[in-house]
This record gives sequence, C-alpha cells and structure tokens, in this order.
Amino acid sequence: MHRALYVCELLRAIFDSLISDNAEQSTLSAACATTIWLEPALDSLWREIDDFKILLKLWPADALTRDSATGGYYRFVRPLDRLDWARFDFYAKRVRGLSATLGRPCESFEGMPDLLHDTFCTDLGKSMTEIRRAVLLPNLRALELQGPVCSTTHLATFLINNRLQKLHISPSSGDMHCADHTFLRTIIQRKPPLRSVALPNVRVSAFYPCGSTAVTSSYPPTVTSIAIPDDAFRDKTFAAHITSLPCLENIRLTSYYSLGVDFAHHTLRPLPSLRSLTAGRGTVRKLARYFPNLTRVTISTLYDYDAPTEEEMQPSFDGFMETVEALKASCKHLQKLKVVWDKDDEMEEEVATCIRDMPLCWGQRDERRELCVKVEEMEEAE
Repeated sequence: MHRALYVCELLRAIFDSLISDNAEQSTLSAACATTIWLEPALDSLWREIDDFKILLKLWPADALTRDSATGGYYRFVRPLDRLDWARFDFYAKRVRGLSATLGRPCESFEGMPDLLHDTFCTDLGKSMTEIRRAVLLPNLRALELQGPVCSTTHLATFLINNRLQKLHISPSSGDMHCADHTFLRTIIQRKPPLRSVALPNVRVSAFYPCGSTAVTSSYPPTVTSIAIPDDAFRDKTFAAHITSLPCLENIRLTSYYSLGVDFAHHTLRPLPSLRSLTAGRGTVRKLARYFPNLTRVTISTLYDYDAPTEEEMQPSFDGFMETVEALKASCKHLQKLKVVWDKDDEMEEEVATCIRDMPLCWGQRDERRELCVKVEEMEEAE
C-alpha cells in the first residue's frame, strides 16, 4: 500500500469525498479493510447525522425500547451503566453535525408521533449526572432540531457545548412564548461561539426568566445569521442588542402576532453589515432605513399586520409599492427582491399576479438599473 494512504488527513479527505458522492458503503468497506483506515473512515461516516434514531441505536436494546402503546415513543427501561456509555462515546465523539425531527413538525400535522417519551430526557440527565459528566456530543458544531418543545429544548441542553457554531431549534408549540428555560440557561453558561442562530418560535418574553444576559449570550458578536420572531424589534433590549451585532449579515423574522404594536425605534441602530432581510411587508417598510446596505429582501407576506386599520392590513398593490419606495429611499444596493405569497389566499394571489416579474428602476443617475420582482408560492419558497 502506498505510504500516502497512511496519512490521516489525506484519508479523511478521500472518505469525505466518498460520503459527499453518496458512497457510504464504500467508506464502510474501507473502515473494515484495515485498522489504519478505521478511524478516518468512521470520522467521515459519523460526521453528519440526519436522524436521531441513529444515535438511539448506540445504546443497548435492553436499555431502550419503543413503546407502541404510546404512539412510538422511545424511553429507557433501565439505568445506563458505564459500558453502555463506552459504546455510545466511541461514535458520538465523531459527530460534527446533527439535524433531526423529533416529532410533529408543526401543530397542524397529525400521524407523526413524538420520537421521545416525556421521561426520556429526565432519565438521560440522571444517568449523565451520575456516571458521565460531559455533553452528549462533545465535538458538535451544528445542531438543528425540530419537534415538540419537551423534546427539542430539553434534548438541546445535553447537546449545546462550547464549540457549537450553528444552533437552529424549532419547537412546534402553539404557544409561541413556550420555551424550556433550562435550555436558555445552558446557552448562557456554556457560551458557544455561535455564528448562525435560529429560534423562530422562541419569543422574546421567554428569555426574561433567565435574566437579561440571555440576550447577549444567545446572540454573541460572532453571529452572522439569525431567525427570530418579529417581536425582537418591539422590545428595546433585544432591538438594541440585535442591531449592535458587528458581523450580522442575514435576518429572517418569523410570525406576525403583535398587531398594532410599534417597533422600539428609539433603540434601533443602523446596521451596515446586514445584506439580507426576510420579513412581512409592513416590517420591511419600517426597518428599511436601518439597513442601508441590503442586497436581498424577501417579503414573506403581503399582509401588513402593523397597519392601523383592517383595510390597510390587507394585501394591495399600493401597499406593496409603499414598501418598494421605502426600500428605494434607503437601500441603494438592492439586487434581489422576492415576494412569497400563499396560493390559498385569493387576495395575495391577485397582488402577486400583478407584481410578478414587474421591472423596477433602481438607483440614481449613472447607477440606475432595472430590478425585477420575483414571486414564489409559499410551499416553493420553503
């Protein structure tokens, strides 16, 4: 065998390439071929996990069961011992990215049972306290969880470490204020160097039982991308902090529930680093002047939920053009303008039909150029 194939860095690059080409079986065969290839091959195979059940299978079958009587929940039937953890840790140390759905993706979906029983995280926490004082995946860099609050936020407390760079948690709760405060306190204590944070269903009020430090700990200066509810700009503490992040390039605002409540304008600061904004029509119009260097804007709904009257709230061509004029006045470098509309909403469909591929003159004098409005149905955009 050529001596170059003894170099771990080179082997990892080869196996990573095989994984990216969906050749997992070839990588697995290489891991079994020689002990020299075992470690780098396993590192590549376990680098990205897209199903939490893969990790569940690392525990012995006699310790964990799936109870069909409760709709398919996984739960522990006996305490974990050191040998149980030894096998788990052998593979868990290799995981760099975890993306998983732990149950119903939203309240309107039925037929998909929650993955974890209510007692799962309690039993897991007890075992980790008594036997194993470490986070579940010590080298995790990216974490994406979607599902019920008790599964996503509780489980995240065992996964957040001081190396995590990407944290996307979407608890599917009808109560947008609902959040596990242990999860928020974990972020405060471990201070991960996050670059991308998405907590679209965790509203601002959920942070306050954890103290004001939750704001700066959840969105450290390293963050470049965030997805948060639109009430972030209605609260003076959040508004001041978010618009002071020096590296922030992308903001996606979700939900439109604070009808008639104005933004905390007196605490907002211009954010020259921001390049991309996704928000509703009225929100884009109000925030445009604070983000002068935007190059991409996505209007996520043609309704203006901040309008003073119901008539002004409805989708309309004039309302859309008001937002366009606000963008023209402040965002001279805009290159892409996209509108997302609901195909089941006749009023949005009517406006979307009028503005589809509509050319807009952008810029002044020598910099004047044409910008076309792109329109996408909500399902396509997602």
